[in-house]
Amino acid sequence: MSCYWIVKGTVTNTGDAPGRNVVIRFMLIDDADDMIRSTETILIPRFQAGETKMFTANPLPGDCDRQYRAEITVMHDIP
Repeated sequence: MSCYWIVKGTVTNTGDAPGRNVVIRFMLIDDADDMIRSTETILIPRFQAGETKMFTANPLPGDCDRQYRAEITVMHDIP
């Protein structure tokens, strides 16, 4: 049986230039084996310097009897 988790996060461009092709990856990580259980990726074509955005990932599936943590990674200037 699957349960679903809602992951929310805030990302700020702390640089002095806009980020292009910003990729934000939300991950649901299983605490017991430290493995990624599910992910969602959001693409932002342009992220202005100093801008802060809040995101909510689509519900991420996991097993109801497991413990998870959420992690977010951000990459930019992806060709």
